Amino acid sequence: MRLIIYTKSLKDLLNLFDKADYIEDLLLGDTWHPSDGYVDELILGERRTVDEILKFPYDFVGLVFFECRINKVFVKLNAAIGNLHQTYELNGIDYQLRHLTHRIIEHNTETPNKYEYNLTEY
Repeated sequence: MRLIIYTKSLKDLLNLFDKADYIEDLLLGDTWHPSDGYVDELILGERRTVDEILKFPYDFVGLVFFECRINKVFVKLNAAIGNLHQTYELNGIDYQLRHLTHRIIEHNTETPNKYEYNLTEY
């Protein structure tokens, strides 16, 4: 299955996953970091859980590239317009992606229209 998620930030996307989930095969590129301009995944050091990245003091507002695996779900940034709109493509097993859609629905009840999504089968 494939899940497309529209949201405002990487951290919004990561909030859909369990905080203890480990992020594997991480590749990241951001062009708006205040200290260096362009930064990659090395800026995170050894931080690799969802919770550790959520607590990281930078919000990745200039994200131009993002790929990883979280709990066997492949995540890829498809498009980003600063901190206004980001589109992510997630590929994984049916039950994992359906679980994430339920999380989206829960979050949208608290903050309407925080996420939009499209779930499709291959």
